[in-house]
Amino acid sequence: LLPFLLFLVLVWGVAGGDVVLLPVAVGVGSLIVQTHLSYVVLVPGLLLSSLAALILVRRRTGAPVEAGSRPPMPLRRGLVVAGVVGLVLWAQPLAEQVTGPGEGNLTRLATTRGGDDERAGPMLGSRLVAGVHAVPPLWFRPSYGGTYSVPLERPDPSEAEASASGLPSPRVAATGLVGLGVALAAAGVLSWRRRRRVAAMALAVTLALEGLVLLTAAIQPFNPVLGLAGHQVAWLWPAGAFALSAVLGGLIRSPRVAVVGGAVAVGVFAILALPTENARVGPRRYDDSIPSMRALGEQLDVLAGGTYLLDLRNLYFGEPYSTSTMLELVRRGSDFRVAEEGLVRQAGEGRRFDGDADGRLYLEIGARARSAPPSGGERIAFVEGLDGLNRAALADARAEVLRIVASDGVRLSTEGAAALRRGDLPVLADVGPRASEALMASGELGVLVRSGYVDRAQAAGILTRWADLQHRDDTLTVALFLAPLADPPPPSA
Repeated sequence: LLPFLLFLVLVWGVAGGDVVLLPVAVGVGSLIVQTHLSYVVLVPGLLLSSLAALILVRRRTGAPVEAGSRPPMPLRRGLVVAGVVGLVLWAQPLAEQVTGPGEGNLTRLATTRGGDDERAGPMLGSRLVAGVHAVPPLWFRPSYGGTYSVPLERPDPSEAEASASGLPSPRVAATGLVGLGVALAAAGVLSWRRRRRVAAMALAVTLALEGLVLLTAAIQPFNPVLGLAGHQVAWLWPAGAFALSAVLGGLIRSPRVAVVGGAVAVGVFAILALPTENARVGPRRYDDSIPSMRALGEQLDVLAGGTYLLDLRNLYFGEPYSTSTMLELVRRGSDFRVAEEGLVRQAGEGRRFDGDADGRLYLEIGARARSAPPSGGERIAFVEGLDGLNRAALADARAEVLRIVASDGVRLSTEGAAALRRGDLPVLADVGPRASEALMASGELGVLVRSGYVDRAQAAGILTRWADLQHRDDTLTVALFLAPLADPPPPSA
């Protein structure tokens, strides 16, 4: 997020005619795009817009908008240096595209349509943008992780538009965006009349930024099961900070006040931005599993010197153990092969399974990690997620929760009732609120408690204690099994 904010400042300088910033902008922009594909429209679009403004400014004035003491870099030299920087930073994917097997990664990215994913669309996209850029509390919201995760589990984004929590309504969003446009126009007129061209250029960059932000939000993939993840729209925060700064800089009469006020604001928000909690998005979602990863890895010396087929077909999406197992195998003198095409793309063509290995490794997480291995196989590493005391507490809590639910039924909170109406709780809708065994066996009862869908008074105490223990047992208990290559794979998770 901070590199993207830096990138916005750089393209502001480039648009003002400062050629020396162009190679820096290309370098920072390359880092951002290679970090996350959600920037694939924003960064090139802003670079091209700022480059067009740069050429226009240089042709009209021959110097930056407000030239300093140093002589300006010639435009041609800046373009050459920026081109060299771009080629160096994109050399690896370009080489893979030309020399690698198959289509190449860049071609795959350019031709993919996101599988079965829909797109957020202009309505949901405009509401996402307005919530951070045009409707209070703007980008002062405390966390994008909890604000815009939108895990709606709806098959159609148009249905999500009507029920997405934390977003302004379409009418409020439209009003806010119109207000933002008016503020940009007013600040631009004032800046131009006051001959504050640097401030006016910031507003011009913001205008291009807002158009690209709306487009980017609208084309974000919307998975029918996962919804729209918060990390897909995280760029709204630095973009919103830049937009508000540009508007305030254009409206404030004194440049000195704008500079001093901006410096103070940077210091204050730098302190406020220090991480104080785990939003549990992305890699931080599985922080609790780190001790289990380490304990599992410490047991892998028994495999040293061998090469194994790593079969991950039975694991759920985003689980934390497969990558750490791959790394630990190699670190301890073993190697692995993979057969699934997606894993070959990640692990490298040199690790494609060719039919020869010393056995097949697979991971199990949760209760299945305790099960007896299939015929001919063995469990070579095992980590118990709960100690003996907590396992006893889990058994006691489970019995009490079954009794409570069978007797009183699950009482839903307002959010839970809305989720039930949306169809997000299929087991509860099918078996009813008193089917304690079915709700617990499906895992939906734990989801109800952890998501705040159970009435707060009922959830307090034993239900919350059970849900926490059960979740830890399900996610922190892990085992690695070694089986002959000919054995069938375990069932999918």
